[in-house]
Amino acid sequence: MYSGSTIVHAIVRWQSAHQRIWEYLWYFQTETPQGVFVFYEIMSIMSDIYQAGVCNIAEPEIKHRKNTYGWGGVAISLALFTILSFLDLSPPYYIVLAIPVYTSAMGFLQAKEKFCVWYGMNGVKNMSDEVGETQEIIGEMNRQKDRQKASSIRQKAFIYTFIITAVLAIFGHLL
Repeated sequence: MYSGSTIVHAIVRWQSAHQRIWEYLWYFQTETPQGVFVFYEIMSIMSDIYQAGVCNIAEPEIKHRKNTYGWGGVAISLALFTILSFLDLSPPYYIVLAIPVYTSAMGFLQAKEKFCVWYGMNGVKNMSDEVGETQEIIGEMNRQKDRQKASSIRQKAFIYTFIITAVLAIFGHLL
């Protein structure tokens, strides 16, 4: 069995080694012509690695969220906005825009943050090349960080939804 101090020393040594690797990569990137390519290639590989509370989806999932939910929500919002404007309805009717606007905000935020809210709340991740293929997250601390990140993204989406829906309701009524 390892003592607490042994584990702490191992973590400190790992963090120190990790820092030295980044410093070496940065030096290599700035001092050699081919270093720029190697540095950015390693950075792109490391961006697809699960990090609790930071990143829980890989590139295929990111594109799926941006294209399906983000742009899909924008298209539905614009279509609904156009219909509401032509019907010349009062601003309270524009509240129905909140649903597609929220869907769009969630899609774009999840793509930007490289983080799926549903996965974060349910303790899973997908770092594979297949959309929807999940693996369980190990460790309660990791799951807690993911839940906090998911809550943060949901809060941002609610704020964006409120602002955008209010602006569309006011603007749509003025048309």
